[in-house]
Amino acid sequence: MMAAYGSFIATAIVIAMHFSDRDFSTTLTISTGIQALGFLMLTLKVQRTKSVAGISSKSLEMFAMSIFTRLSSTLVKSGYIPVDRSGDLVYQLGDVISLILVINLLYKVHRTMAPTYQKDLDTLSLGAALPPAIILACCVHGHLNRSFFFDSLWYFSLNLETIAMLPQLWMLTNIGGEVEGMTSHFVFAIFAAKFSAWLFWYHGYPELADGYVDADDDGIPEDWGTSNHGGYMIIIMYTLQLLGSADFVFYYLKAFIARSRMVLPEATLEV
Repeated sequence: MMAAYGSFIATAIVIAMHFSDRDFSTTLTISTGIQALGFLMLTLKVQRTKSVAGISSKSLEMFAMSIFTRLSSTLVKSGYIPVDRSGDLVYQLGDVISLILVINLLYKVHRTMAPTYQKDLDTLSLGAALPPAIILACCVHGHLNRSFFFDSLWYFSLNLETIAMLPQLWMLTNIGGEVEGMTSHFVFAIFAAKFSAWLFWYHGYPELADGYVDADDDGIPEDWGTSNHGGYMIIIMYTLQLLGSADFVFYYLKAFIARSRMVLPEATLEV
């Protein structure tokens, strides 16, 4: 864990010094970096224990789809990326690394370490949520990419991202009791990543309003615009992501302050 944190801090310093303008938009790049750190922790956990116990394949699958669809937008269009230099591939690199780590974890879950996968506890299927996520993205999206397809694609990624952690949280709740250290760090890292993204979009969502004008780019618009369904949708989705993990984070911080192992209440529901 310390090696992972140390590598992340060193990389963050290098990026901040040489590949960013160190303004507020870098917050979004930090988000993808913390996300990659979370998946790295999960990978280190698997390598150390030689087991994928406690890891939800269904969550990994949703994350893989979400990250892939976001990259399909951000590698082609620049509407939803940081405006500073970190948006020139550094931001996308965090997603690329995350996607590679997720695919590697899925391979271990279903191939090399399949006997250790707790399939009977990974019971929250989200397949039925895909069609509504697509329809919602097509009906409610911003216009920063100036393309119906790529704007809808980015919002589809956002919708998937909003529900991606639910199977993992459900699985940990089903298991109950003590949570393996690196798994808890992974969930908290994803929470921290989404909080960083929430901060960025809370600052920037007004720019998605129809008719928004800031001609001199000084942050003080000449026209705030009118309807802003796309901007509100981003804030709602990231807020839901934070609320979805809030209970877990409470127990995580409680254990961190007490310097003890994280323990979740025993599950009371069965699927």
